[in-house]
Amino acid sequence: MDWTEVEGEVLSSVKSVFVGPGFDPRSLYFPDVFKSRPIKVFEIRETPKTNEITITLFHNSTILGSWTVDMVSGLKGVLESHRKDLTHTGIDLSSLSHPSIMYLTKLLIEHYKPVRFFATYAEPQEYNRGQHEEFLLTEELLGRRSVPGFAKRLKGNPIKLVSVLGFDGDRLMKLAEESSNITSIVPVVGFPSYKPGWQTRTLESSLRAIETLNIETDIHKCSANSIYGLIELLRKLKPKDGETYAIAPLGTRPHTMASAIYATQNSDTHIIYDHPVEVLKRTTGIHKCICYNITPFVIA
Repeated sequence: MDWTEVEGEVLSSVKSVFVGPGFDPRSLYFPDVFKSRPIKVFEIRETPKTNEITITLFHNSTILGSWTVDMVSGLKGVLESHRKDLTHTGIDLSSLSHPSIMYLTKLLIEHYKPVRFFATYAEPQEYNRGQHEEFLLTEELLGRRSVPGFAKRLKGNPIKLVSVLGFDGDRLMKLAEESSNITSIVPVVGFPSYKPGWQTRTLESSLRAIETLNIETDIHKCSANSIYGLIELLRKLKPKDGETYAIAPLGTRPHTMASAIYATQNSDTHIIYDHPVEVLKRTTGIHKCICYNITPFVIA
């Protein structure tokens, strides 16, 4: 849904939201909107330590408290005293990191079970570019390790990996090289993309990996901003038997949330992630603002 169509309804009913620290216009937009309202705003900021976060609680632009805790055990400890405010809550995908999106999605739909759950997202107008006209997105890759809340032991079974692609195609190649038991890879391209031609850039950046891995005949597409569309595609692609199912969310933040929803609802599905350190100021301008109704995915 377009944000302008539901803004009044959402802001009048929401009790709490989760945001990240904003660094550019699109990641600042929704945090600024929520912090100016009588809503409890939990800002989640990752620290240099693995799985450690700093939570800052805002209300009417005033800071009520700040805690540096472990993402899994510590976050739940902080939220327990605000449980009544989690009945009507939301997540801003534009400002939160991918691991935070995945863990918060799992925690809310599985543990806190909000009566109303939404997500907001501000699409970028343009990504910032480097000297060779390449998008400046990632400073480094910390490498494959578990996502908080999704840690599962991958046994020696063959793995079918659905990889949602972004603009950095080398990430897929590195994941494949680090995982000897991945026997089949299904790439998913965000199409339609936010802007015409961006899906071509995604394919071009991933061309080496696609050709090397010999997966050019099994490319699927899903709208770059569609949570529901990717969930349906993941259901369709799930192996019937024999293979372990895994998802590598290397693309957009809506697709990352969709991957987390699917993996939460299907406990036999794994998340494989390489933890990129993102460039802080990645984008310029805002293309479109969207609000998603996530309530149907809350586990009863």
